[in-house]
Amino acid sequence: MIKVLVVDDDEVISQNLKTILEEFGYISDTAYSGEEALRKIRESYYDVALIDLLLPDMDGLQLLLEVKKVSPTTAIIIITAFGTIPNAVEAIKRGASDYITKPFKIDDLLTTIKKVIEEQRMIYEADTEMLFILSHPIRRSVISLLAKHRKMKFIDIARAIGVEDPPKLSFHLKILRDAGLVVQESDKLYTLTEKGIRAMRVMRTKT
Repeated sequence: MIKVLVVDDDEVISQNLKTILEEFGYISDTAYSGEEALRKIRESYYDVALIDLLLPDMDGLQLLLEVKKVSPTTAIIIITAFGTIPNAVEAIKRGASDYITKPFKIDDLLTTIKKVIEEQRMIYEADTEMLFILSHPIRRSVISLLAKHRKMKFIDIARAIGVEDPPKLSFHLKILRDAGLVVQESDKLYTLTEKGIRAMRVMRTKT
């Protein structure tokens, strides 16, 4: 079941959204201030948070940053009036998944929620695959070496890692190539792809 937190100081709007979301099968809760939202997010996990940009105790951008500290995987949809769209765009840059403008149609809101949930699922699956690929020390070492040296020959990678069995290193390099993290260029040098660079960042966040 998908849990959604509606954060808006207008109680009528919040309760109406809560009722509508529950009619469509979501578990829904409300918060009327930034502090109340943070308290509830600390106490329970929410898949999605609908956050109004204008709250009585803090603005939506500030709340966005605080929520991401507490629950990084909670997807945030910003609710904004037309005049605050530039702030909503800034929220996207800071990690919000999307924004929707007032007054909005319920169908548009539901479509946005479904899209955001699907994006989160794809990110989770990609991260799970990435963590599996990076679970072996040889593959982690290759990623780290290429991040540092940019391009390396097979023999230099083997020497730096201390692998005395070339087929073993070839096996792990193939896994990295098939996953799109590493590429062997025409000059036979190995280098990281953009995806490989992201993998390096994943490694850093997990250490």
